[in-house]
Amino acid sequence: MRSLGWSAGVLAGCLLVSGCSSGGPDQAATSLPPDSSSSTPATTVAPTTPSSSASPSPTPTPSPTPTDPKPTRPIEPDGLRQDTAIGAEATAAYWLQTLSFAFGTGDTKPMWNISRRTCGVCGNYGHPIDAVIKNGGSITGIVPFKLRSEKLVSFSKAESKVLINYTTGQSRIRTSPHAKSGIGAPPAPDHGTVQMTWSRGRWVVDELL
Repeated sequence: MRSLGWSAGVLAGCLLVSGCSSGGPDQAATSLPPDSSSSTPATTVAPTTPSSSASPSPTPTPSPTPTDPKPTRPIEPDGLRQDTAIGAEATAAYWLQTLSFAFGTGDTKPMWNISRRTCGVCGNYGHPIDAVIKNGGSITGIVPFKLRSEKLVSFSKAESKVLINYTTGQSRIRTSPHAKSGIGAPPAPDHGTVQMTWSRGRWVVDELL
């Protein structure tokens, strides 16, 4: 069983303490901007009588705080229900999409819908994510997983293995409503072999090796 500890470890560590340490960008985003008196001195203007011909000076619009776009729930590919090599490759790619979606939203349902409950890596990811959400926390994607390539390793009408090369994502994790948020490790290249079996008219992921 393959254990990708960079993300599961972050989640497990956050669950063992009161909350993750706060990152600089998060803290800065929640603070108020500095008072204008600390920069350019204000110019004193004598009060005047309002005039219909006078136009007020335009007020500069503050730049919005950057926000992370909410990931879109991945759509099951047709290949999920095709007992072919192409179908197996499509399923492996889709499984990675569901994993990325879980780390972007905290929703593990799409991943579990195509994975066996005995899948060790699925549990390493899914159980800590579910625990965070159950505790009232949140998981927000910063950078999604990115599939670089997929390659069929073996195929039969009963089971298949597909090697996937990808770049891991990055998430912001808050273990409870009042906990500080923590940011996971930055994206990094990785790979694994998706092992799956054909069951009841579709592919089901058994493990990531």
